[in-house]
Amino acid sequence: MTNVELRTPAGIRTSFVQQLRLLGWSGRWAYLIISLLLLLAFTKTMHADALLGVPLVVVAGLLGLPLAALWALLVWHGELPDRRSYHWSLPVPQPGHDLARIAGGAVWLLAAYLALAAGGAIVAATSGDWARFASIGPAWTTFFAGPLVLYLVVSPLALWSNSVWLRRVLAAVIVLGIFGAIGQLDVYRRVAEAVFGPGWGLATALMGGFLRQAGPETGPAGERGAAALWFGIGLIATICAATWRPADVARLARRR
Repeated sequence: MTNVELRTPAGIRTSFVQQLRLLGWSGRWAYLIISLLLLLAFTKTMHADALLGVPLVVVAGLLGLPLAALWALLVWHGELPDRRSYHWSLPVPQPGHDLARIAGGAVWLLAAYLALAAGGAIVAATSGDWARFASIGPAWTTFFAGPLVLYLVVSPLALWSNSVWLRRVLAAVIVLGIFGAIGQLDVYRRVAEAVFGPGWGLATALMGGFLRQAGPETGPAGERGAAALWFGIGLIATICAATWRPADVARLARRR
């Protein structure tokens, strides 16, 4: 076994710890936690628990889903592909370093939702709503897995953010989606149902547990399976995006 082979695992671990610390020192996680807690306060002010019949923390978790997508972009704030040349100075392959940063961001994301859950527990205990909070069932799976799935689905876009090729593809998808919706095309409807519909769709992975908490008769079952499926899709897409880059992004990344 060569010295390089001996150093690589330690280098990856070191890179992960370093990225975890860098994200912590940046203080960006504080904006995420504060935003989630503000959503919790907002739902309490609006008496959303009484209106929907679910704990406040469940409503806040549902409203906070877009923050997971925003966090996937915020993790790379100020570090577009043309500003990551320092990766080459580390004893870790660049894809490994990028994945270490994404893994560090995932840890901070889960920590933020743990803070939201703790805030929800405090609110429930002080407002006499602990019984309803303790009755949360499948929503806990969605509460933590949903944001993580969305984070992984959006992370490849952050890795390829400077790609002209990616922008053209996204523009084409948006245009085709608009014309498909307007024209009520059968192909568009089937694709939309497969991706966002009930069953194994992304919507079930992101909101299935929340909907079942509101009413088992209205919410789709199988949110754990859907979450596992889309977690795998997001993870594979993220690994592929870190390992292979379009030519224009790769050219930017090679600049030192």
